[in-house]
Amino acid sequence: SRDIKVNRSGAAFKKIANCFYKVILGIWVSLATLIFMFFVLLSIFINDILRCIFNIPGAFKEHFPGAAYKNGLLSIVILNWNGRHFLKELLDSLKAQLNDNLEVIVSDNGSVDGSQSFIRENYPWVSLIENEKNLGFARGTNTGIRKSRGEYIAVLNNDTVLDRNWVNEVFKGLSENPEMGIFGSKIYLEGLGKRFDIAAQGFRNNGRTLNVAAGRVDNGEFDNLKEVFGVSACAAIYRRKALEEIGLFDEDFFNSYEDNDLHFRAQVLGQRCAFLPQAIVYHK
Repeated sequence: SRDIKVNRSGAAFKKIANCFYKVILGIWVSLATLIFMFFVLLSIFINDILRCIFNIPGAFKEHFPGAAYKNGLLSIVILNWNGRHFLKELLDSLKAQLNDNLEVIVSDNGSVDGSQSFIRENYPWVSLIENEKNLGFARGTNTGIRKSRGEYIAVLNNDTVLDRNWVNEVFKGLSENPEMGIFGSKIYLEGLGKRFDIAAQGFRNNGRTLNVAAGRVDNGEFDNLKEVFGVSACAAIYRRKALEEIGLFDEDFFNSYEDNDLHFRAQVLGQRCAFLPQAIVYHK
């Protein structure tokens, strides 16, 4: 019976040792993975910072070669991809605010729903760029920006509708905040009253992106918000001089996060970003 007890004790010890080994191995693998991911992210961060600081040419460091711009002109760049069913509301909301200081450009990413002919036939005042294929948000929008002639450049999603005073509020914000290079609209979810789609962008402590006020009802608590980290490219406005320093959207981003990236670079370079609470946009 003594041998049986010894054998049982030995088996129990082996089980404990095996469990301990698995725990240590799991901790080691997790730690190694975290260290690896840390250095990967650090290398990406350092690469972007160096490209910004030393103006190393890159996909996003595209200026406006040979472009002569018009003082006081606001160029509105709209990216479209098979969004004909959205365009009427947006372009009608712009048409109601047209003046000599506005230029409207639609950069179409190879739509197959008749968007191009719809624009040509119904909105002859729109400058239409017909890309051969879907270039993604960053590259498609950059194409429109490069064709723009304005001192100021706004980018709009094709599924937005502008408040009737949006253009006036944008010009007012540009005039009253000469120290700011980037401006954001107050963006509501269409059909849900004063419920925010987004007010501004930022980053959480863990590095994840943050959409400020997303889904919240607007009770006026953001009306006194002036300076923010970044804004949504769903409805953003840029001084041309700011973009010439920051660069355009990084075309490595096909869709999403290109605006977070651009505004991060803007902060690194000292470009400031303002929130315009009266420049209201409704987003589907």
